[in-house]
Amino acid sequence: MVCAGKEVDLEIAMSEMLAAGFTPLTQYPGAHKPWRCRHECGREVRPHYSNIQQNRGGCRFCVPRGYNPSKPGHVYLIELDSHPNFQRGVVKIGIAGGKSQRLKQWQQQGWTLLDVFHFDDGAIPLAIEDEVLEWFNENLGLEPCLSHDDVGYMGGFTETISVADLTKAGVTVADVRKKVKQLVKKQIV
Repeated sequence: MVCAGKEVDLEIAMSEMLAAGFTPLTQYPGAHKPWRCRHECGREVRPHYSNIQQNRGGCRFCVPRGYNPSKPGHVYLIELDSHPNFQRGVVKIGIAGGKSQRLKQWQQQGWTLLDVFHFDDGAIPLAIEDEVLEWFNENLGLEPCLSHDDVGYMGGFTETISVADLTKAGVTVADVRKKVKQLVKKQIV
């Protein structure tokens, strides 16, 4: 298979994923696309093969970049009104620890806060984010629109969806907000 002008040996890709503790659940999607896998911890995740190759990725449940699910946390929804490649804007769901400055950092980069929900149980934001990402990727068939180059040190590009793609799928930003609020309510009840 050829990906980004380079030939990818599917057997090597599979063996590298297995060696990193991931069992692919779908066929190889491409180096920079989420690859549905089951991590050795038992959870379903969607790492990028390119990240695994560069030792930059992994199971977001096991190593969620400073996020500790055993401590308070929050789930947030933010929007970037325009981007050079996405004139209609970009929506991002994310999680952060209770005292994290992550949300403030996104806002300093021009993102607008749509919603934020705080939880004493940090596992809840992680579960909500995962359900929304599954809805985007599996149900709506949408792929992340930003890349590592777009977000730099902030990371989190896999949780981005272009507003134009949402619209093509028959979903509005208001629908995304409603979905997040429903999941939050479901967790609180």
